[in-house]
Amino acid sequence: MGLKQIRQRRGLTQQRLSDKSGVPQPNISDIETGQRPAEQLWLGTAAKLADALDCDPREFLK
Repeated sequence: MGLKQIRQRRGLTQQRLSDKSGVPQPNISDIETGQRPAEQLWLGTAAKLADALDCDPREFLK
C-alpha cells in the first residue's frame, strides 16, 4: 500500500500529515506522485511519516 492510500485511510490531508510529521507538504506530494520514490527516503523522514500515520514504514516503502 502506498503512502497516499495509508494517509487517506487515516483521514488526513497532505497538509495535516505534514503538520503531524514535520515533513514538508511538497515532499509528501512528491512521494505520493512518484516524483520522489518512497524507497529513496531518508530513514528519518520515513520514521517521521510512519510515526504520524501510526504504521510500520515498510507499509509504504514496498
